[in-house]
Amino acid sequence: MDVDYRRLARDREQVAGTVPLERLGRLCEQLISTDQQIVVALDFSMRRHRPSVAGEVSVDVLLTCQRCMEPVSLHLTAVIDTLIVESEDALASLDPEEDGVVCEEKRISIAEIIEDDLMIDLPISPRHDTCAEADIENFRPPNGQDENEDAPDVHRPFAALGAMKAELQEKN
Repeated sequence: MDVDYRRLARDREQVAGTVPLERLGRLCEQLISTDQQIVVALDFSMRRHRPSVAGEVSVDVLLTCQRCMEPVSLHLTAVIDTLIVESEDALASLDPEEDGVVCEEKRISIAEIIEDDLMIDLPISPRHDTCAEADIENFRPPNGQDENEDAPDVHRPFAALGAMKAELQEKN
């Protein structure tokens, strides 16, 4: 869905509805299935004499669990707060804490506004909750064994330096 973002911002309009997930090509490359709908609720307004959009989007996605390689369903929610600028130069002039999207046309795709924020919400290594617990169990000692029992001696090259520093501080 393309919108006239300048008119929406000037009139302080809201856009709510759904966008097919398949419209977000870069995000879809990471997913197993792309037949879901993204729930969108966006408010357009003017900020610093520029069109801006704020709101929230959410979608349930299907990824590959990096532990068991089976499908895992995750709920993604992204908070949108971005300025719409007309050029790369204008984008570079934004404050470091401000997000922006470049649109040289009169209309912008809702998918273009929300895709980066949803991609940021993707986990680096998606896992089922039970698979994450299995990872933790793999690093625990067997039942009845103390964590420090049979621990190998660890060489700490800076321990002597730390002791010397503490000794000097005591003298001063």
